[in-house]
Amino acid sequence: MDGSFDFHSVSAPALIPHRLERARAGLSYLTRQYVGSGSFPSFISAHPDFKDGCLAPPETFSTAQVLICLAESDFKLSSQERLLDKLQASFAKGGFVHLFEDHSLLPADVDCSAVAIDALLKNGRSATPELHRVLDGIASNTDAKGVLRVYLEADRLRARRVDASVCVNALYTFACLGREDELSGSAAYVAQQLDAEHAEASARYYPSPDLFLYFVSRLVRDFDWAERRFGPRARERLLQRCGDVRSANVLELSARACAASNLGLTAEDELCMLADAQQEDGSWRASPCLRFGRTQRYLGGECLTTALALRALMSDNLPAQLRQSRPCLEAVG
Repeated sequence: MDGSFDFHSVSAPALIPHRLERARAGLSYLTRQYVGSGSFPSFISAHPDFKDGCLAPPETFSTAQVLICLAESDFKLSSQERLLDKLQASFAKGGFVHLFEDHSLLPADVDCSAVAIDALLKNGRSATPELHRVLDGIASNTDAKGVLRVYLEADRLRARRVDASVCVNALYTFACLGREDELSGSAAYVAQQLDAEHAEASARYYPSPDLFLYFVSRLVRDFDWAERRFGPRARERLLQRCGDVRSANVLELSARACAASNLGLTAEDELCMLADAQQEDGSWRASPCLRFGRTQRYLGGECLTTALALRALMSDNLPAQLRQSRPCLEAVG
């Protein structure tokens, strides 16, 4: 069976009993889903609980996010190289990545392109000249204020759309290759949204502020300039949201727990509730990750939620190269 797992350097915290067993169950679930369908399936629903979810067309975003979560947990599926090959092949003729494998459904977008590159780099693929050319195209795709537009070569109706989380994901990928200065307008927009009373007002495609804070926390964890610019406000915003778990879905619980770990904090209530929410088959229930614009239609799936939940449960299991890039945690932990 395609399911060998790498569990090196794992130590289970007291907060999560049987953490290794939970992780094995979650990884086995991801393997079964991939082997059965050749991809990580996702669903589209008009309801946040996905009670009427229908299978989404094959897409690339979930694969990229799963690969990032596993790499940052120090996990490796034996199918990893095939997944990476498929992801690398998803770059279209113009050099960018579309959400759906059927490119007629939506234009190529900044978020999927940046996240796909992040997943490739996190899992050992090289930063080729072709990938740098993708970043060149992304960097030139800004509005009048210098903020990245979501869609590349979009039609007139989509040409002005921006999203703070999309900007953060692009900033992260650019920073991995030392090119963050090219996105100064987007960095200013992210700082503005961190300071805003209701950051969700800027979130066209990511419906939860917790996901925005999770993405910001990765920047803060890995880059000194991001710690200085975003770290204090990100911690303040996260502390405002942690602890109130009554209305949070499992993806939000995972995002908060991951963000807390990245920022040198611990989201105890979220971790405990998340552990209890694991299902018998090893998965966690689907929760909304993306929203199609302002419409009440969501994209999510058990694979995507499970990968982020595993990342949260293994939040102290960062690979060595990431542990070494966390210079400020001693001051806040």
